[in-house]
Amino acid sequence: MLRLHTTLKFRTFRPCVQMLKLHSHVSDKLAKLSLVGVILTFPMRLGLANTFMALTVLFWLLARDYKGRWKAIRHHPLTWPAIGMFVLVVLGTSYTLAPASLALHHVGKYSKFLFIPLVLSLLTEEVWRKRCLYAFCTAMLITLVSTYAGIWWGVPWSVTRGKLGWGVDHTVFKDYIAQGLLMSTFVLLAVAQAIKETVLLRKGFWTVAAVLAIVSILFLSNGRSGYAALLAGLGGFLWTVNRHPFRKLLALMVLVAAVPLAYMSSLTIQARVDEGFTEITDALARPLNQDAAEVTSLGARIDMWRLSIQSMAKNPVFGSGTGSYPLLAKEAFHSQGVLDVQGVHPHNQFLFFGVELGMVGLLAYVFYLYRAGTAGRAMPAVERAVLIGFLCIMVSDSLFNSALWLSTENHLFTFMLALLVAEYRPKNLS
Repeated sequence: MLRLHTTLKFRTFRPCVQMLKLHSHVSDKLAKLSLVGVILTFPMRLGLANTFMALTVLFWLLARDYKGRWKAIRHHPLTWPAIGMFVLVVLGTSYTLAPASLALHHVGKYSKFLFIPLVLSLLTEEVWRKRCLYAFCTAMLITLVSTYAGIWWGVPWSVTRGKLGWGVDHTVFKDYIAQGLLMSTFVLLAVAQAIKETVLLRKGFWTVAAVLAIVSILFLSNGRSGYAALLAGLGGFLWTVNRHPFRKLLALMVLVAAVPLAYMSSLTIQARVDEGFTEITDALARPLNQDAAEVTSLGARIDMWRLSIQSMAKNPVFGSGTGSYPLLAKEAFHSQGVLDVQGVHPHNQFLFFGVELGMVGLLAYVFYLYRAGTAGRAMPAVERAVLIGFLCIMVSDSLFNSALWLSTENHLFTFMLALLVAEYRPKNLS
């Protein structure tokens, strides 16, 4: 009788178990599709991307199998550094100078560190990594076509649709800084795809796409950050993809030689570079406690960096706490026009962590970048070169902007970084 009861009980619950497995399988697929949606849309529409982000988390939770997912990523070089960075940010709220609301706002900004292990757990299959890469490339091809169309036609979805002609800013969906970073990343992916393709027509397509993207950064954008990102990204890529020392040196010599040629060939580049030198000179000649008569891009950065270094000297180990920078800026700068630009974040991610989390936070961020780079050791040569080039772009932007604070940038440097390091597939991760 007991055996019969047990058998009947098992048969009763078997459909439920099968339904649960089916439900988990469907949820897993939906989570991965939602992640593809995030990567497709964040270069164009952040609101839509955030919706896909929420769906990714929801379906990831519904898919369960947390033990299996953790087993798949626990040995990844970037898993613990990403979790550690978020833990440091949370711990920084315990001693911060900032009110709770501001500190929690900063915690929310840096919560994307937790998306690194989540994305890694979803991208264990090559087919989904390829879908995500093609999603990003699709978004950037739409941006690229729109950029060139803006030369002759006021593209309705372009933020610079009132400007026509060659040599002026043709930013499409974002500001020119973000578009420069996104397009520089696309250049790396397009060059890599051109190298890997064996079909001549496809190789030609990706080569042309890379060239057009480079031209758009240099001649159809006002962003100096884009120039720096392109140079850093291509430098890192060429250094890594060429194994022979002579080829490494030759590639970098060609890249360095191209810099003055690009400068001389573009009036836009000349104007922006010359303007930058003037802004730096004026800022260095002015005391920090004297607000600038005119807030300029590099001039404001000089003031913010000087303030950040002074603040780090006062609290060198653990910093002033999560969310503290705006309060320190309010003490140093006085006019509202200056505070609107210089009172939010210091436009340097290294110094940002240094001010708020001290040398502990700054070194943790350096270690985070280093560990991301070590993931390339277990990748094929071209994929490793893309990763190193992307990290060079990330470092470049972290020197001139708050790369993990600004909305589009933190999407780029979270989801694309996770996608690129997901190629890391050593034996202990399988």
